[in-house]
Amino acid sequence: MLIKVIMNSLIITTLTSCTISKTAQFTETDFSSLNSILLIVNYNHPHYGSVEFIKNLYKRAFPHIVFYGERRIRSKNVRVIPTNQGYYAQRVLADAIQNYPGYDGYLMLQDDCLLNFWNLLRFDKNKLWINTFGTEDLHTQTTSWWWNQMSARYQKTNAQATMDGIQALPDTFKEQITANIGKDMGAGGATDFIYIPQKYAHDYCSIWKHFNDIFVEIALPTIFLCMDDIQNLEITQSAWGSSELNNALDWIHPVKFSSKDNRDRVLREFVTLGALA
Repeated sequence: MLIKVIMNSLIITTLTSCTISKTAQFTETDFSSLNSILLIVNYNHPHYGSVEFIKNLYKRAFPHIVFYGERRIRSKNVRVIPTNQGYYAQRVLADAIQNYPGYDGYLMLQDDCLLNFWNLLRFDKNKLWINTFGTEDLHTQTTSWWWNQMSARYQKTNAQATMDGIQALPDTFKEQITANIGKDMGAGGATDFIYIPQKYAHDYCSIWKHFNDIFVEIALPTIFLCMDDIQNLEITQSAWGSSELNNALDWIHPVKFSSKDNRDRVLREFVTLGALA
């Protein structure tokens, strides 16, 4: 299993072999501490046929689930938000916080991201949860990735739009991200899974509009670093770019639930582990 730890802008990677035994059972595990979190599932494409499957897969831990997408289909209860096929999915998190108040926290998940929710019990629900990320000097952009891509609305690169967004923030947030990763620095990384507790919901809704039209994998890590000390972040363990099941990881992407074969193998895994409601 790949474990990454972030200290300031340094990402340290170590390899271990740690997998929950196939005989491990969660039949008696108490997941009630997760029940007060709203699970937000976002579809970048309207493969809404998996809605009921996802509900049943996660309902033991997350009885409250809302679904988002860009296309309205009358037979599906999906809230429609324009995200340019997920490029601006930070809008989904903001909409959920504003329209579904009263939850202890908000966990946003992409529809093709498999969530091994039993591993989330180790996290502090009052902290921000995020995947590993890298940092970038917004002046030099030494890595291409998405930093040099143009932001359609701003007619400038994501790097320049990020710098402008940070400069437009109140001093408290600017000082926080500078203390975390340095002046005129941004952050980027996978955001297929991300969690924000209620205590940061108001701050998020104040900040996100300055990053409304910036690629989500830049916007969300950068926003999170504006809200709290980097040492306080809960860093998830994940496999991105692999559909191989590993129940010791927090999440795996992509696992396409539009595929019956994928639905069947995930269901077998959850049944074997005793994780279903």
